[in-house]
Amino acid sequence: MPHELQRLLPRHFFIIDLAIAGLGQKDIAEVAGMSQAGIGLILRSPLVQDELARRRAHKERALDQGLVSTISRAKEVLESHAVDAAQKHVDLIHSLDENVAQRSATDILNRVFKQEGHQVGMTLVMPVVDIENLRRALKEADEPVAAIDAQFSTSEAS
Repeated sequence: MPHELQRLLPRHFFIIDLAIAGLGQKDIAEVAGMSQAGIGLILRSPLVQDELARRRAHKERALDQGLVSTISRAKEVLESHAVDAAQKHVDLIHSLDENVAQRSATDILNRVFKQEGHQVGMTLVMPVVDIENLRRALKEADEPVAAIDAQFSTSEAS
């Protein structure tokens, strides 16, 4: 090519910046005060293509690092409040509203059983007295999950 770029000039870097910003050839030509054909020649140049690829890769890495950093910060915030969230669920078991207590108990059981690959997929409707008995049994049991499993097994066999 007789007019192939030998080195990049400030004007070329300006065009590259506009291309990286997402402008099309027509818009770049308008902003740079050049013809669309001239912009096309510059953008197709191997030197410009290499610089565009380098900048796009750099931009992508920066975005990935920013995303990882944001996710890490969010995870840290969530982990720092996990104990408070668990305590809130435990406190809700003692709610005077039977529905709230029941939903909280079911949520806790789902989380415990989900870790073992099981999930409680039912809703129990029981009087407050029975909920209190369940609370007492869970507090007294050394292995509450095993005690609950045994109760399910016994009731299923009947």
